[in-house]
Amino acid sequence: MHATVIIPTRNRLKFLQEAIHSIESQTFGSWSLIVVDDHSNDGTQEWLRTLDHSWLETVHLTSHRERSAARNEGLARARGDFVLFLDDDDRLTRTALAVLVSALRRHGNAVAAVGGRRIFDEFGHTRRTRHPRFERVFDPWEEVLLGTFLGLQGQTLFRRETLIEVGGWNEGLAPTEDLDLWLRVSRKGPVVTVGRIVLEQRAHRGQLHPQDVSKIEDEISQAFVETLQPPARNRGRHLLEARSAYQAWRNTFWEGRCRKALQPMWATITKAPEVFRSGVNRWYLWKTVAKTLIFAAFGHRGTVTIRRVMTKVRQFLKRDPRLKPEVTTGSARLPRGK
Repeated sequence: MHATVIIPTRNRLKFLQEAIHSIESQTFGSWSLIVVDDHSNDGTQEWLRTLDHSWLETVHLTSHRERSAARNEGLARARGDFVLFLDDDDRLTRTALAVLVSALRRHGNAVAAVGGRRIFDEFGHTRRTRHPRFERVFDPWEEVLLGTFLGLQGQTLFRRETLIEVGGWNEGLAPTEDLDLWLRVSRKGPVVTVGRIVLEQRAHRGQLHPQDVSKIEDEISQAFVETLQPPARNRGRHLLEARSAYQAWRNTFWEGRCRKALQPMWATITKAPEVFRSGVNRWYLWKTVAKTLIFAAFGHRGTVTIRRVMTKVRQFLKRDPRLKPEVTTGSARLPRGK
């Protein structure tokens, strides 16, 4: 079995070199790498031309086309059974491909395998994100709609035939293309989650976050639900209502308005109990319920004080990577033709 790693890149030569080194270090033996340069002007093309490896293929786009188009260019050239997309500023752990390929070998009906993720920054801080500690196989489409599951590129090894069947990446979206792809993939079969960390995600200042991401995600999800056949369509509509309650609770909680968060929290518990049955995040969600109740009892000032203390402790332990993308005035939906 063979795995192809695809890295779209644009003007991140230093990070790209680290990403490629993480692929070279893989313990899994049968892999190849495709790097798609999205019209960089920082010397990336020149550096790539100096590389001469049988396992490496480079593609140079003659105009800037955004990362989804670059990923599709790589997918069209991919060979073998499996495909993994890695962002140019992230790294794979040494056993990433071995762990993910092994999971898909054990579960022949799974369309993708998803591993854990660790965030790191330039100050030496690291933090593991929430992810199941044990292997689990499940149908992901309800979790994707609820917003309780989304395996990022780099975390996920897909079956190549599944990606081709769903048509690859939507080239009109950035950064909501992950959700769009997962909604289409999630109807093709189950996924398997593995407890091992496979992706090291870099937190840095060059990451952007369009201000209309949530709106576009809602539009994508609603459009997807309307393509379903009854009774799945009715189920999908209910899940979107459940997600709305869940997001209102989560956003209010993280804004520090914990007493106001009690109402959407209760609405989530009573109207969307399926959120708390999530095989991916249920323990995190119940922990958030406990935090909401505790912080609400302390009030706003108490909550601010507790959070400051917790932040100081995390910083002392170097468990506070600064993953705070810059919010931009741009849109998550790209102009036609890009």
